[in-house]
Amino acid sequence: GDRNSERFDIMANAPIIEDILAVRIAVQRHDQDGWVENPERSITEVINDKMTIKGKIGLDPTPNISMVLGLEYSEIYDTGSGLEVIEATDSTLQFFQLFNGDFEGNPNRTTWKDGDEGAARTTKGITFNTDIEAWNHTFTILGGYTEFDDDALFDADVGPVPLITWDNQDLYEQWSLEARILSEPGDFEYVAGLYAFGSEYNAFTVLSMLPSDSIDTDVLTGGQLAAIGDLLAPLIAPLPVGEIIAIAASDTLFQTFDQTTTTYAAYAQLTGKILPWLELVVGARIHREEKEAHFKQEFE
Repeated sequence: GDRNSERFDIMANAPIIEDILAVRIAVQRHDQDGWVENPERSITEVINDKMTIKGKIGLDPTPNISMVLGLEYSEIYDTGSGLEVIEATDSTLQFFQLFNGDFEGNPNRTTWKDGDEGAARTTKGITFNTDIEAWNHTFTILGGYTEFDDDALFDADVGPVPLITWDNQDLYEQWSLEARILSEPGDFEYVAGLYAFGSEYNAFTVLSMLPSDSIDTDVLTGGQLAAIGDLLAPLIAPLPVGEIIAIAASDTLFQTFDQTTTTYAAYAQLTGKILPWLELVVGARIHREEKEAHFKQEFE
């Protein structure tokens, strides 16, 4: 397929106990080759690999009880954004070539980013649903839990210079729970229930300018020092080049964002058949949501 895309899908159903217990498993995998070469890191970027595993277990222990449990796991991985400089100015070309003489700013599906880059996401989830038929009603309890962990690295200067790096981690989890009662069909029908939802999101970002573990002013060549000085001179001309680099290298932004959400609700709806051609529907819902967020930035 396009870009050597390979897709694999398989599903299996297994009745363990007839009309009582059954299992279903589905596996999906999608691998796709990258299309942007990175000679600086000796890899191909924009490689995308995805894998998902889903499973369901159905259990009907009695004729009036039905239960379903669902499980899901997935992974997504890529080797970089594939961003490239397609129209480099003379100063950009001169500056980047000090660090790699082969750099060129043309659109040829080649990037020269030197920093580690890529993304990986892992998702896990579980759901459940139980229906109980009793006293001419259907009682339902359902809920679920999901979490994902997303890590991303990005070489933000898009060149062979260890100038700007961006590292981000997102952690998210959510849960939900609902209980409801449903009357049997008739001239007057009703449904009522309770619902709860909660989530927590945590994000941590590190943005580094001239990361000190990548640039050592003692090993930079005179041409590289001069080029950095020329690049920054219009902004901070009064400072000597060595001091400029030392100050810039010490600036790292640490940013955290945390948010929690909790929601509660109760609802009810009544449908009445007034005439053969007229129905009256009345409903009500009460809802409460609480959010708490914390944001912090630190420089080091």
